[in-house]
Amino acid sequence: MPRQVNNISKLITLRLTLALVMLCVFSGAVWAQTTVTDAWGNKYGTVQIGDQVWLTENMRCNKYDSQSERKGATIPTSNTTLYTPYYKTGSNGHLYNWSAAVGLTTEVQVKAQTSEFSGRRQGICPNGWHVPTSAEYDALISSVKKSDVFSARQLKSKTGWRTCDITIMVGGVVVSPVGTDACGFHALPTGEYNCSLNYKNQIECKVWSPWGFFSWSTSSYDNEKAYYLTFDECSLYAYQYQYDKKGAVAVRCVKNKYTVKFVNWNGTVLQTQELYADATPRYTGSTPTRAADAQYTYTFKGWSPTVAKVTGDVTYTAQFTSKVRSYTIRFMNGNTVLESKSVAYGTKPTYTKATPTKTATAQYTYTFSGWNPNVVNVTKAQDYQAQFTSTVRSYTIRFMNGTTVLESKSVAYGTKPTYTK
Repeated sequence: MPRQVNNISKLITLRLTLALVMLCVFSGAVWAQTTVTDAWGNKYGTVQIGDQVWLTENMRCNKYDSQSERKGATIPTSNTTLYTPYYKTGSNGHLYNWSAAVGLTTEVQVKAQTSEFSGRRQGICPNGWHVPTSAEYDALISSVKKSDVFSARQLKSKTGWRTCDITIMVGGVVVSPVGTDACGFHALPTGEYNCSLNYKNQIECKVWSPWGFFSWSTSSYDNEKAYYLTFDECSLYAYQYQYDKKGAVAVRCVKNKYTVKFVNWNGTVLQTQELYADATPRYTGSTPTRAADAQYTYTFKGWSPTVAKVTGDVTYTAQFTSKVRSYTIRFMNGNTVLESKSVAYGTKPTYTKATPTKTATAQYTYTFSGWNPNVVNVTKAQDYQAQFTSTVRSYTIRFMNGTTVLESKSVAYGTKPTYTK
């Protein structure tokens, strides 16, 4: 019967392993870069798990890379105080105390961090990579657990681990904690190196838990502890636990993702993307628009700066060509359109037809005097009405005696003539 259980267990493990290779490595966009180089020239493999990209080895460098918070500085092998940076050479990568891992230098800086940094910390990681946050470890575990809740064995290397000396039963079935490395994470035992003050007030350090995997996060539990990812040879599950910042454990780096924003001319965010370095952003939203104003209409022409491969956080702003608007201008005489034309914004229109006229009445004659309103540079559609000055008409008045003209004079309309002879 035990042989049958073992066979079933092996069959289940094989099927889950095949499923997880597809899940862990090929979920989302595939990461093409296969090696990464640190500040000393050491090379590391990479693997995509879910939508994250991880190094497949722990850091083994004691020099900060050129873009790190402490660029170019080196880390000593011993510490002068309990919180100053140091590293210890391990069998599967270096062990760093927390200040060394995240790029801090003093106890004051270390204890000032009680939750999370405001941004990612490159620390000891190569350029383009950073020390993971607790949330990023959660995402890693979540990706691994999608097909098998036993996350630790999917992360553990197939070899290099001590044999677990206990039998693990889950639901009445023996479950093997042996690593399958289904995701290509290649986790190997790191141990942890802890330092404290002895009775002589001297710093004393020693190795603990040599068969456990421990890797720092940047996330503080409080001013003296921070979270790390951990599991050992008997673990079925990967989990996070808080550890003394004075102690030293491994660092497994995760690839930077950069925020790419596409915004409209007025700053309105149209689309946000999280992309790895060297990826080329592609805007997939609706074509940006800009409403016409009184002077211009606008047509989208592209982005500023020009869209290029990702090297850091970047914002692309929509650019537009502008075209001067034209408006209909009409010169009117009452309800009669004398002239209609399309005139560009800011241009003063001119009337080019015959001088407007107005028919005389019994009282007045009329002379064209201009336009109402006064003609100005165009800012909108406008009708201009012809204006006239009026002149009172005069009439010939004759005083007669039979056919004899006694007096003849010109008298204005509405005026009473008088005989003066």
